[in-house]
Amino acid sequence: MAPILALPQEIILEIAKALDLKEALALISTCKALHAVTQARPFWLDQLRRLYELFHPLIHQDLASLSVEDLRVMTTTPYRFEQTVMQGKLREVPPVRLRHALVTEFLDAKIVPGGRWIVTANRDWDDFPSEDVPFVRLWRLVPGSSPHDAFPCIASKQLHVGYRPTELCVTTGEGSLDLLVLVNSLNTESLRRCYIQVLKIDLAAEEPEFVVLAEMKLEMLCSCIRLQGDSVVGDLDVLHGDEPREFLVWDWKTGESRTLPSPGNRGGYWFTAASERAPTFGTCPGGKTPSTAFQR
Repeated sequence: MAPILALPQEIILEIAKALDLKEALALISTCKALHAVTQARPFWLDQLRRLYELFHPLIHQDLASLSVEDLRVMTTTPYRFEQTVMQGKLREVPPVRLRHALVTEFLDAKIVPGGRWIVTANRDWDDFPSEDVPFVRLWRLVPGSSPHDAFPCIASKQLHVGYRPTELCVTTGEGSLDLLVLVNSLNTESLRRCYIQVLKIDLAAEEPEFVVLAEMKLEMLCSCIRLQGDSVVGDLDVLHGDEPREFLVWDWKTGESRTLPSPGNRGGYWFTAASERAPTFGTCPGGKTPSTAFQR
């Protein structure tokens, strides 16, 4: 068998592109000749594509304007952070303090993939303990040119009064800097009623604004919500004793919704499989291994 160095560099590049980042870095760290493969722009673009498929970060830079070194740093940052954690080399840093003059309580917060923004669910009040007002807000985590511009709130939208936000879910939209925000709120008078909203915000806009794309009221408790493709999936609180749980599947674009019935096996339950494009479900009887038969 011919040694790998005897192969054309184009073939070595294709081999490296077929590996995940850890394997590729191990390969190219063996010698200078293989390290030269990483100077090829297609190698890092392919690795960045895999990173995007895994974490869906919002990339604000124009990739065409980035150098090979910029692409390398962007792609290897999650791997280097993982190594730092595993080696116990994390160091304390000053906490990020969001700049605001609000009388508010933070109910939930989600960092937008990419680390430049954070979305929060808040309840504000003017004359405590009067009725509080719910909000969803977007904050910039990248400091501006002035210290007074650090971590400002750049977008805010009032939600329905009488409902308190309990859960947020964020994911990328169809545009390069579109963000979808899923908000689940509980009725303040009846904890058996909830309100689910899907909002969109364009992070590339000079003055970003939250826009409601879809909303749905439920006469039962729904929790653990997540966005999978065009569907909102959540656990419905219809448990009685040891009865299996059920799932809500709501296509927020068409407005169609349905309840995925319980498997019918005493002590069993539904579970969801990781999927970005469509919700995938399987059954798992209590105390047994999951079934390989999935349902969509």
